[in-house]
Amino acid sequence: MKDVPYDNLLNYQVVNHFKNNESCTSKYGLAKNLKFLIYGEGIEVDKFYPRCFDLSDLSQFEDWIEDYKFTRNEAILKNFLSNWDDNSQISDN
Repeated sequence: MKDVPYDNLLNYQVVNHFKNNESCTSKYGLAKNLKFLIYGEGIEVDKFYPRCFDLSDLSQFEDWIEDYKFTRNEAILKNFLSNWDDNSQISDN
């Protein structure tokens, strides 16, 4: 999205936009600012804000890969345990 051309606005024109406001209006900008709470205040952001990653940043891309692997493996394990519980109940009868 292009920024508003503030220099070309006429005196009577009003916009509902703040210059350079990406840090609080984009999901990544907000997440980046919230992650600073971890360092400054010791608050665990992941407990109240969804995970997100800037995939153009190599370090965060690698974090995303690890998060994906963990989440996928967790889903496979939960599915296995769910099916195992169902089968063990059937065989107990």
